[in-house]
Amino acid sequence: MATGYTHGITKDTTFREFAFRCARAFGAFAHQRDQSIDAAPRKLEVDFVALEREVALRRKELMDFERFTETEQREKFRLAQKQHRVAIAELRREMEANKANLLRMTALVKRWKEPTPGHLELKNFMLSQLAESIQHDYLGVARWDFHIWLKNEHESFAYRARYAEEKLEKEHARAKILNGWADEFFASLDRYDAENGDGAAVRTRK
Repeated sequence: MATGYTHGITKDTTFREFAFRCARAFGAFAHQRDQSIDAAPRKLEVDFVALEREVALRRKELMDFERFTETEQREKFRLAQKQHRVAIAELRREMEANKANLLRMTALVKRWKEPTPGHLELKNFMLSQLAESIQHDYLGVARWDFHIWLKNEHESFAYRARYAEEKLEKEHARAKILNGWADEFFASLDRYDAENGDGAAVRTRK
């Protein structure tokens, strides 16, 4: 029975064409998984320019933050506090509306007469779920401390910069490994065709 890779093989199918198909199942060409099975394998192309821009941006954000005077830091702290209060007020309004819905449903469940003693477990389960939601649907008021906020903000900027750098490094390593595998594969097909005359199909790779 034919598989997705062997379907359509004819007496005119070359080794290169079949190898191209099967190579699509391997990691070096995973980026083409959504393309037609007959699309020729292509080496991985990574937008390193965009990744390098991201690294530069995150580094600049960190350096800008580290250059702030204490006055500027405290101003940003006050702004963050204000934004937090607005967000908390909106969240509290949503929670109050949600609590009203939960209390309404609790009353409806309590009004339900379970048809048999065996259905009491279901009723109790519904009530327990509602009670748990009401109990934990509480938003405490966080105490803001300038020095803790400053430390957390610095760690956040440093993390984003570090993450961008590590992503760039990993993509370089990944491209090197996968494209190295692809280069060896393409070179082996050229050698095979030269040695066996199996019909060199036109390669559309970079």
